[in-house]
Amino acid sequence: MENCIERACVIGKGRLIEVEDLFLKHPSSAIISADGSRNLKTAENLFRTRFIRQVLEENKGNQTETAKALNIQRTYLSRLIKELDIIVSKE
Repeated sequence: MENCIERACVIGKGRLIEVEDLFLKHPSSAIISADGSRNLKTAENLFRTRFIRQVLEENKGNQTETAKALNIQRTYLSRLIKELDIIVSKE
């Protein structure tokens, strides 16, 4: 529980922790792949996808600013977006 709240504080968008910040809606989807097996790579990719989407939203879809916020190169962010099939919406 403590780890869940700490993660929500780090990942959460606003000043208050929302239900979606706790990742409680579909807890099994974070650890079980589509074929029903447990897979660390799937869990890592799910986390990366959610985290990158959130930072992209915070930066209004600006990939250069998102890369700076994530402390990674812009080209690496582009590759992750493509590999993880992240849809980038610009506001």
